[in-house]
Amino acid sequence: MPDPNKFQTLRMAGFKIVPCCATCVCRGRTRRPGWGLCSAISYEHEKHSGTKQMGVPDNGYCPHYELSQEDLEDQVESYAEFYEGRG
Repeated sequence: MPDPNKFQTLRMAGFKIVPCCATCVCRGRTRRPGWGLCSAISYEHEKHSGTKQMGVPDNGYCPHYELSQEDLEDQVESYAEFYEGRG
């Protein structure tokens, strides 16, 4: 658990964790840190035949966003009180 003074300072500063791909149910894991595969967005790859899932940075956001409680707890741990959900 972080220092209580740290949390108090973050509260006073108005710190928020906003919805993003890192905490979305559509995000699939990749080997590349900070990136995921979006199951809600796909595209036709020019070099290869077939549809591919879109690789997206974790800090992105789109209208398909739906909170994954498991990923929220995994990503922000004890900082979950600062999550500012949408919808």
